[in-house]
Amino acid sequence: MKIIMTKRKPGIYAQWFTIDGLNKNGNFCTYLIYWEQAKTYAQAIKFWNKQWGQYGDKAFILRNSDPFNENSFLAC
Repeated sequence: MKIIMTKRKPGIYAQWFTIDGLNKNGNFCTYLIYWEQAKTYAQAIKFWNKQWGQYGDKAFILRNSDPFNENSFLAC
């Protein structure tokens, strides 16, 4: 998994993390990790491994969510 570290931008959605990857069926997905689930990149990776990684989903990119990014609407 590639981690793209950026400073958090103001906005309600900026405290989320997004992960681009493939689900177990091979479909492209954008996963959302909310601020209650992870506050740092390390916590986000642990949450990913516990929640989706152990079931065969593959992650490519982990990054901070941009405020009002339309990828948030495409989340699986």
